[in-house]
Amino acid sequence: MFRGLFSISNLSRLDIIYILKYSFFFEKRRNHTILSGSRLLILLDSNSTRTRLSTEIAINELGGKPIILYERDSQVVKGEGLIETASVLSRYFNYILYRTSSTYKTKLFKNNIGPVFINLLDPIEHPCQVISDLFTIIKYNTYFYDIRISWIGRNNNMFRSWLLISKVFNLNFCYFLPTNECVRNSFKKLFLLNNSNVIMTDSWNTIGESNNTVFSELKIRGKYIYNNISDASGNNINRSFLFMHCLPAYLGMEVDSKMLYSNNSIVFEQSYNKIATMKGILYFYYKLHI
Repeated sequence: MFRGLFSISNLSRLDIIYILKYSFFFEKRRNHTILSGSRLLILLDSNSTRTRLSTEIAINELGGKPIILYERDSQVVKGEGLIETASVLSRYFNYILYRTSSTYKTKLFKNNIGPVFINLLDPIEHPCQVISDLFTIIKYNTYFYDIRISWIGRNNNMFRSWLLISKVFNLNFCYFLPTNECVRNSFKKLFLLNNSNVIMTDSWNTIGESNNTVFSELKIRGKYIYNNISDASGNNINRSFLFMHCLPAYLGMEVDSKMLYSNNSIVFEQSYNKIATMKGILYFYYKLHI
């Protein structure tokens, strides 16, 4: 039987509420020992900044001592099968936290290990990040049922996780998914942004891509947000919104510096909050399986 977080769909509404509750509890409490007797592996198949660091800090502050393994340092690169590797790791560790650019690998590990498995990121979903983002929105808005959250970006792992969690909580989640044919559209015409409480985007590069310039005409520009957008009646939009981006951000691509560093932007606080929510997620599964 699978134990862990592969997708937001693995969690009920109450599960996520508990995770958020634990995240707030651990946000300012650094010294705990609940994971001191557990073996935890952070497995990565590519370079990582925020995911690796936030996860490592969270585990350390919960009393654990994580081992970090890059696939390039394992026998997988010499031809050992992933199922055999998963079987070995399953016996070594109590928790396996995996960040991979391959959905096939995530599913293989999910189906072939016994420890608690946490999907840190794959091409289909980014469940830990979306829980962290919801945590951030709650910190700034207190309550999230009566706010409008707008997504401008690709149909990527972040979008799919947001779509799932919005259905769990019945959130007012609006989105604009550009295609190659609509890159000439201007944000002046995107009434989706009107009266949004939260505007969010992500890199135009999906996993496996680099330097995607197809959608650069649609980057979120500060001048559009602050000066040019109005509703159908010519009224200015609500400007007291939050701008979010899970990073890394590519300036000049999906967002410009005026927006990223504006007073409305909370992207760096959003990034920092991943530590608290990783603690909440780890504690949730610790409580569930002790």
